[in-house]
Amino acid sequence: MTEERHKMSAQVLKSIATGKENPSALLKTVAKDAGIGSVKSFFESQKEVIRAMLPKHVSPDRMLRIGLGAIRQNPKLLDCTIESLFGGLVLCSQFGLEPNTPMGHCYLIPFSTNKRLPNGKTEKVTEVQFIAGYRGLIDLSRRSGQIESISARVVYSNDEFELEYGTVDEIRHKPAYKDRGEVIGYYAVAKLKGGGKQFEFMPQEEIEQVRDGSQNASKDEWVDGRKTGNKIRQESSPWWKNPTEMGKKTVVRRLFKYLPTSIEMANAIGVDEKADSSGSQDLGEVLTGEYQVVSQYEEEHIDKTTGEITNTKSPKDPDIDFDAIKKSIEEAKTPKEINISMQKVIQSNLNQEHKDALIDLSNERLSLLS
Repeated sequence: MTEERHKMSAQVLKSIATGKENPSALLKTVAKDAGIGSVKSFFESQKEVIRAMLPKHVSPDRMLRIGLGAIRQNPKLLDCTIESLFGGLVLCSQFGLEPNTPMGHCYLIPFSTNKRLPNGKTEKVTEVQFIAGYRGLIDLSRRSGQIESISARVVYSNDEFELEYGTVDEIRHKPAYKDRGEVIGYYAVAKLKGGGKQFEFMPQEEIEQVRDGSQNASKDEWVDGRKTGNKIRQESSPWWKNPTEMGKKTVVRRLFKYLPTSIEMANAIGVDEKADSSGSQDLGEVLTGEYQVVSQYEEEHIDKTTGEITNTKSPKDPDIDFDAIKKSIEEAKTPKEINISMQKVIQSNLNQEHKDALIDLSNERLSLLS
């Protein structure tokens, strides 16, 4: 199946190069087969899509550089399709979090799974998965405007640690200065604006239960199209590469259930929890439906030997009616319908004021439907 997929991908690239295939076919191509040059060209052609999603303090050029850097740092991401990679980058942009950086805001990692085909057979695929980091969750929490500060700590066996619940909830923690021993738990503390504190503690055993139940940490083993009941460790998962950071994130995520949060905060937690429960986040769905590639790939800009896109040329912006597209956004019943409308807005020749108004409306509707 893998060999057949690679042959098909090569055929797609050649047909794109000769103008016999719709450019959007490139999205379904495995990034490794397309080449990093084609991935980079496609990402850059979608800069306006990224710009529309990002908070104003983050530039699309920076997000694109970071996204490509993540791929270079983890070459296994090239086993994913281009649309899955771009879907992950769009999700990071919506939350305003930079992936796979030392800041630990979030991570884009390859997730291998078996998908059942319409004929009943299964095929092994690799998808991009978005994993929130605890610093990313903290950053999102501050944007709610109702949290003054939030922190997460690790408790070791040789630390002085006291936890008390009752009429007065309290934590006392004095870290050992030298040999701190083994990790025995994590806690997070939030200070609310206007006064008040909230904290949550999780012993190491509970953290490990969350880890062991996460499809992101260990995937199901499949043999002959059936699950064996065994688990295979996902070595690329931050659960194994950054266990302390993931422990902090887990207790912070639980603490958020008792805090005032923003809509984007709730959405980020929802996506993150989906990675734990089902593994697949279907990030390729960002580009499904009537999605149109922003830049048209011209024959003279493609290496006909390798199929690599070396340059792009933007098409003429289509005319759209402001009132009609506004109505379609207001009446949209799914995030997919809104994303389709947003692509049309971004590609249109509407003035910037109208574009901004429609993008703001789209983001509001996406928040309500998520």
